[in-house]
Amino acid sequence: IFSKYFKTKKFNIGKPFPQIISNVLSTKKKGERENSNLKYKHVSYYKVIKNVYLGMLRYIYSIYIFKFNNTTNVFLLDRYVSKYPGQINGPRSIQNENINFIKKIMFKIENFFYNLIKTVNIEFRLLTNIETCILRNKDRIKLIKESDDEIINRHKLFSKTRFKSKRVIELNNDFNKTETINNIIKFTLEDINENN
Repeated sequence: IFSKYFKTKKFNIGKPFPQIISNVLSTKKKGERENSNLKYKHVSYYKVIKNVYLGMLRYIYSIYIFKFNNTTNVFLLDRYVSKYPGQINGPRSIQNENINFIKKIMFKIENFFYNLIKTVNIEFRLLTNIETCILRNKDRIKLIKESDDEIINRHKLFSKTRFKSKRVIELNNDFNKTETINNIIKFTLEDINENN
C-alpha cells in the first residue's frame, strides 16, 4: 500500500540477520518473547557476548538502512530500537551493582552500539487496547501464537518502551486498520511536500 505513494522499503532491525543466525543467537524457547526483567547478574558470559553481538548487528544493519537507501522516502519498521535496557529492541542486559568488571565492560560495549544507531525522524505509534490485541492475536494465522498473558505483558512493555525517534505521532488503532494506514499516508505525503 505504501509503495503506491512513496519509494518504500521494509526492514526488520529487531532481527537483523538471516534465520539461521537467528536460531544460533536465540536464547528463548519458541513463542517466548524478550524478557524485560532480565537481571544481569544471572546472565552467563555466553549470553552477554550474544547480547553484544546482537547490538553490533543492529548497528551495522542501521548503517545499511540509512547510508545505502538515500532515494527511499519511507522506511517501514515493525518496531525500531530503544536505547534503554530491558525495553523492546533495546539492550538486553540490565546493569547490576553485583556484576564483575568484565561484565560491566561488556554492558558498556552493548550500550555503545545502541547509542550509535541513528534516531528516526518520525515514529507512528499505533495505540491499541489490550482487549483488541488479544482478539487480533486469536485471529492471526500463525504457527505459534502468544498466550493472552504474553500479549498482556508485551502490551505493558510496549507502553513503556521509548524508541529512538525525534517525533512521535500517536494514532488510535483499535478500530479500522485501513483508516490508520490512510492517516499515516496522508501525514507522510504532507511532510514530504513541506520538506521539498
